[in-house]
Amino acid sequence: MLFSLLAAVQAQSLFNADGLFYQCNPSTIFAPNTTEQVQAVIQQAIANGTTVKAYAAGHSRNNVMCTDGVTLLTTNLNQLISVDKEKQTVTVGGGMKLLDFSNAILEYGFIMPGVPDYGGITVAGAIGTGAHGSSLKHSSSTHDYLVAAKIVTGTGDIVDIDETDLDFPAVRVNLGALGILTEVTMKVLPVQKIKTQNIEIDFNNATLNLPEIIAQYDFAGCYYFPYNKRAVLTTSNFVDASTPGNGHKTSWDMPPVPLAVQAWAIPKVLDTVNGLLSEDEVCPLANLRADQLKSGETSEAVGNFGPMYMGNLFHDIANVVNVELNIPISKLADAYQDIIKIVNDVKTCFPIYGIYTRFATPGKTFMGPNAISEPIAHLEIHILNSFNIPYLGFAAIAEIRQLLNEKYNAEPHYGKNWGSDFTQLNTKLGNRADLFAKAVQRFDPNGLFTNKFLQNLQSNAARLDTKQCAFTQDCYCEVDSDCSAGYSCVQGHIFTPARVCRKSFGTFCERGDECASNRCVLYHCI
Repeated sequence: MLFSLLAAVQAQSLFNADGLFYQCNPSTIFAPNTTEQVQAVIQQAIANGTTVKAYAAGHSRNNVMCTDGVTLLTTNLNQLISVDKEKQTVTVGGGMKLLDFSNAILEYGFIMPGVPDYGGITVAGAIGTGAHGSSLKHSSSTHDYLVAAKIVTGTGDIVDIDETDLDFPAVRVNLGALGILTEVTMKVLPVQKIKTQNIEIDFNNATLNLPEIIAQYDFAGCYYFPYNKRAVLTTSNFVDASTPGNGHKTSWDMPPVPLAVQAWAIPKVLDTVNGLLSEDEVCPLANLRADQLKSGETSEAVGNFGPMYMGNLFHDIANVVNVELNIPISKLADAYQDIIKIVNDVKTCFPIYGIYTRFATPGKTFMGPNAISEPIAHLEIHILNSFNIPYLGFAAIAEIRQLLNEKYNAEPHYGKNWGSDFTQLNTKLGNRADLFAKAVQRFDPNGLFTNKFLQNLQSNAARLDTKQCAFTQDCYCEVDSDCSAGYSCVQGHIFTPARVCRKSFGTFCERGDECASNRCVLYHCI
């Protein structure tokens, strides 16, 4: 009877939050209210031989949460369950959103600094995909603050697990492979406010010494514009909770236009930018964007941590995608200098956030990007994406991504990147992949929670063979047919092991570096 009541949610296609990049097509959707109801769904799925995945806010840019079996909506698992003031821990439902979590614990005199820039992700989703902020003074990833969890496993059991368990690092950044996290217990800190300031710093100093600069602040990141030679820091420092101020983040706020109008208009504007503007016209826009970021991103200089740090998400309703690659901070200066060579060779600007660079201290996780022994830099590029035409800077961005992956052994973000950035990931992870696989075998021995995303990781696959896969981010091109019509697959100009798509003979061009031949005469590649 319980199972039939849960089946009231009608099966349908599930899109990610902006509905632009992929859709999941589960056979059945359930919205349980309790751990026991989750268990009932899983036990029935086991009996039926179908797979299961959790789905909540849907803000991942890839198919990490998709299944063609049973989808469990966790949106009803969103209650504050308990607060332990002595241990400074809070237990909540895994489906609670981060900004709601931040506001809820504030009433009890606590904060949790390990949050990303966006607060609409669920706590369990942030833990599962490695969501993070930026700091070299404090733990800045959500999973770093996880101290215990209640999991419904692939055998249908309810398991309580905490930091004393040798497999607990697998629960941090679990990719949904171990089970459904119905409850999570997070370490919290006594309440403090933060004071923010955005500062433009010397570009050459940022290129060579950014980690040392970042380490001076409680929380800081950098909007790095390599072609424009500009670097804008976003900084936050703790101040006493009694400090006046009630600010909130504004940098991603949208104007007071109905959402339906925004959802229709913004993608068309960005497609127009891609189709009609050249890099010569976009690079001044990047300068204007740097000026805007320099002017600040909050309504006031001081406020409570959650609202000041986490904002609204502009690309929920726009054709903007973001890819992130993570490297040790000891390699950042060299990587920046290689990137400068690439963007100077093929004039490329990043008009949204530059190369948004954030930082993390080492964490106790197998799969998280901060699992290595030294701090890491997260390098993130926001792309004006179009599914009709190649986006601006496509070749340079593809070359940069391959540079970071192959020369600097970068690891991808599990909720943002596509197949092309997961090349040989198991080989990069080494023993960490083995430890994670061992935990998966313990919690899900029959593969109830597996999906195409996890299968691709496990196979060490370098590409997903889809039509024009280089433009859908599913591969780096190997042959011309991997590119869009009118493009050829050629080697990178600076990082020559890279393979990128450039315009073919006879295609309209404005500069030689757009062409596979590197020659543009009378506005056509020759």
